[in-house]
Amino acid sequence: MLLNLIQGGRIMEKVSPLREQMISAMKLRNMSPLTITVYVRIIRELSEFYGVSPDTLKSDEVQAYLVHLNENRQLSYGSMNVAFASLRFFYGTFLRRNEMCLVMPRRKGCKTLPRILTLEEVMRIIRSGSTLKHRTFLLTVYGCGLRVGEACRLRPENICADDLLVRVDQGKGNKDRYTLLPQRVLEELRNYWRVTNPGEWIFPGRDKTCHFSKNSAQDVYYKSVKRSGVKGNGGIHILRHCFATHLLKAGWDVYTISRFMGHRSLATTSRYLNFVNPNARKQKNPLDAVEDWKIHPSE
Repeated sequence: MLLNLIQGGRIMEKVSPLREQMISAMKLRNMSPLTITVYVRIIRELSEFYGVSPDTLKSDEVQAYLVHLNENRQLSYGSMNVAFASLRFFYGTFLRRNEMCLVMPRRKGCKTLPRILTLEEVMRIIRSGSTLKHRTFLLTVYGCGLRVGEACRLRPENICADDLLVRVDQGKGNKDRYTLLPQRVLEELRNYWRVTNPGEWIFPGRDKTCHFSKNSAQDVYYKSVKRSGVKGNGGIHILRHCFATHLLKAGWDVYTISRFMGHRSLATTSRYLNFVNPNARKQKNPLDAVEDWKIHPSE
């Protein structure tokens, strides 16, 4: 069957039966569309590297490709992990090639976090958003510790105002969870709703039947950072890092923060302890410390 797929902005050739079967296997395991796209791309690149179908490669050839990704392409820690996971799935889970024993090449350095912004810097970035929608979006990402895609897909019914919680539907790993909704974020969301009346999605795209896109959200963040004059690194995801670190500094426990963030392991959340003075203050929300916290002073 001839299928034309558009991936990465280009039209792909017809999909091979092997690729169709791999995609079906991932769908049966309820993998996210993004994971499926990334895994397919990695296996396709492996096939193009050797110029043969990937199911014909031997263990030492696949291992050599991993070394190539690490040493020649110098992929980041996270990208190497994703490549390794995709190859293990393809050969171990999908093809059931038990003889395919792959070893992750030793990586140079370890996974690190970007510089954590202070609360004052975060608020400067949020206030530098060019529109009420953009400022409210950035505040919601930070105040609720959301991944950018989770914030983009928020609907009015996800806001549990009485309990000061946000319900995240099908977050990473296809898991639902609840996260924190600071009173001040709720007030700004209500003001934003009164002014804009967005409709089905709290943060719609240009076409109001669709939600705000992740690319647009990243662009909003970068432009806000530039206008704010804050020196930092990384994209909009740093606001989520700041959420976790600021809560820890305010005295919240790691287990609760891990639940808010939707981490599968406490070890992931514990990384933020490196930024925290062990003499934590009494538990409170960081946004409560901001005296002049309005994000739309002129509206």
